[in-house]
Parts: sequence; structure tokens; C-alpha cells
Amino acid sequence: MNKFLLYIFLLTLNLLPVFSFGQFSENSFYLVYSNDDWIDANKNTLISLSSTYFASPYSAPAYINTFILLHYNEDNLRKEISGKLKSENYFGIDMVNSLRIWPVIDLKLAGKTFGLGLTIRNVYDQRLYFTDDIFKLMYEGNVPFAGKTARIAPLDFRTLSYQEVGLNLVTRTTDRLNFGLGLSYILGNRFYEFNASRGTLYTSEDGDSLHTDINLSYKSSDPAKKNFGSVNGSGAGFSAFAKYDINKKSSLYLALDDLGFISWNKKSVNFSLDTSGSYTGFDIFSKSTIGEDPKLFIDTFFNISKSPATGSYLMWLKPRVNLIYALSTDTRGNKLFFGITYRFDQYSFPGFYLQYRYKPVNNLYLRGGVSYDEYRKVGGNLEVGVRLYKKLVFSLGSYHIEQILTSMNGQSLYFDLTGVFGK
Repeated sequence: MNKFLLYIFLLTLNLLPVFSFGQFSENSFYLVYSNDDWIDANKNTLISLSSTYFASPYSAPAYINTFILLHYNEDNLRKEISGKLKSENYFGIDMVNSLRIWPVIDLKLAGKTFGLGLTIRNVYDQRLYFTDDIFKLMYEGNVPFAGKTARIAPLDFRTLSYQEVGLNLVTRTTDRLNFGLGLSYILGNRFYEFNASRGTLYTSEDGDSLHTDINLSYKSSDPAKKNFGSVNGSGAGFSAFAKYDINKKSSLYLALDDLGFISWNKKSVNFSLDTSGSYTGFDIFSKSTIGEDPKLFIDTFFNISKSPATGSYLMWLKPRVNLIYALSTDTRGNKLFFGITYRFDQYSFPGFYLQYRYKPVNNLYLRGGVSYDEYRKVGGNLEVGVRLYKKLVFSLGSYHIEQILTSMNGQSLYFDLTGVFGK
């Protein structure tokens, strides 16, 4: 069994409840506008710290502690996960922590007042799209496929981490239309991608030969620098939003985030293969053929002597669009929200939510509803927000509140703490 690929699956399937970014991420400025009865975007100065976590389904939280200690039970894990798999499966891990200061200064441009703010983010993103056959191959070997063809493709595994420092220019007016633009500098930490767009594996009935037809590629940032804080590339990012007040009770909010690129340095690795053929004399998935990295896995699989190439390359980020409609139902701050989000990724599905915010008292609100996420799972939503001394606004919520009872649909947790200063 290949140790590297096993580690990938264990990390993706088991740590999702712990390290995952909320796919219904709302641009931080919308958090200001949605609490406009507590925060005046035209007068206040804000310092905000936020984290949002989201877990795809099929996680196995019972194995988190044992996995961290590398004492996981493979048989139990296989049974826990395999029963939930479809023919093709999409998992994801994202973690984003942000610090925002807005505005640092006010500027006068073209007769309008703009606030210039600062954003610092740490981003971790992991995506895995795979077939149930390759999961079985990894955990059971190719013995169950004797006389059968296993589907390896589609297979897409990506991991990305980077840090970002950005400047945001946002209008500070009482007009019906408010908008903002953000430009950022990105430090690429690490990246690797393993992709098979075409792939089958046939095992003969007596197990003495394998027949493959596959097109695969592997890309990685400098393999010698994998620690947090390593700088293996640099790039730039762009974000934008617009909020339009339809009337005194309703508004529309549109945001584009994470549009950008990272140029990885010349020590990055790039390997590709397009081949078909027959191989005899070994069982590539036997436990005696353990590899330590994807290249060893490929070498064992195809008996390849070709070394991967090194050199710089450009990678585009996966942007996300959010559209939110808000309707005030009274003068106390109670509101109805309908949101749609889409990540520009070939495997992502558009997500949406419908929520209602209720304020029983002036400094407390409850926000609940239902969502349908990019993994095509329905979740119950619940958020609690409080204001302390008119200077602190804190919110804590989840898009899968049912995770208290079951993680079958996914798991989610997010919070935001905002200090409010000024008039």
C-alpha cells in the first residue's frame, strides 16, 4: 500500500471537521453592512479578526486523535468511509484566517470619500476528486479487481497554502451604491497537484499482469521547502464588491474574491505521462511496495526511469462569487437573507442559503435558516451575534448545526470579532 497516497486520504477524510473553510464565505465588508444598525460604515473604524471553517461530508471524526498520533486503524477507517462513497466523490479542505483594519486612512478621490484598509490572510486549500475504485485499490489492493477494470480517472488532488497582504479601497458615502476594490501581494507557501484525466487499470484473473491506459500529471512547489512560512513563489490577487440599496428595506450585494495567480519558482517540479501498456511480475499495490512520494508511486506503477522536470510555472487561483439579497422586515433590525455562492472549480456546485435574523433585544440577534452547499448537502444554519459596550461585535455560527448529532451532511464553524471605533 502506498504510504504517501494513504496519508493523503487519511488527512482529507478525517481532518475535514477540524480544518475547513466555510464555502459560504461573505466578504468582510458585507459583515459590516449586514449589521448596519450596529456599525456605521461611513463613520466607524473597524479592526476585525475572523475564521470560518467548513467540512465536506464523509468525514470520520472518531479517528482524528488516533490519526494525529499515527495510530489509525486502517480496517475501521475503510469500513467507515467506503460505505459512504459514490462512484465519484468530491472532498475539500479550506482554512482561511483573516485580520482586517478598515479604514487606515480616508482619501478624497473624484469628489468621493474612500477608506483605505489593510487585510492580512493565511489561506490553506485542499481539494480531492476521486473514484471509489481507486479508494478500494489503496485499501484492499488489486486482488478484488482480478479479471476486472478499475477506474482511476477522474482523479484530481490539489493542496495550496499561501499568505496574502492586501489594500482595500472602499467608498464611505450615503449613496445608494457603495463599492470597493482590493489588490494584494501573495506569498506562495506550497502547492502540489496530482491529476489523472484518463485512467484505467485491468488486472488479469490470475494476477500476473496489469494493463493500463492513463494520462496523468504531477506538479509541486520546491519539495525541499514544505514548512509553514516557506516562500516558494509570489503573485497578486484582486477582489471587488458592490452593494446597491434597492429601496429603504432591501439591498443587493455582489462580491468577487480570490481572483489572482501565483508564480512558483524555478525549483518547482513538473511531471506528465500519457501511456498505455501491459506490465508483468509484480503487484503494484502490495504492502511491500511502499513509496514515500508521488514519483516513487509512479515509478512503481509504470516502471518509469524518466525524472520529473524542474522549472517555474504560473498557477491561477480559483475565484469565488457571492450574491446576497437582504430584506428588512421591520425597524428593529430583523432581516431576511438569500445568498448564492459559486467557486470557479470544475467540480464545485453552486451553493445557496435562506436565513432570517431575529433581534429579541437591541444587542443580541439570532440568525437561522437552511443551506445547500457545493457538496450537494442540505444543512441547518444557526448564528448568534452580540454587541458589547457598543465597541465589540462578536458572531459565532455554523452552516451545519446538525453536526451536533451527525456529520453525514458536513460540518461547519465560523466566528468574527470586530472592534468598532470612532463616532
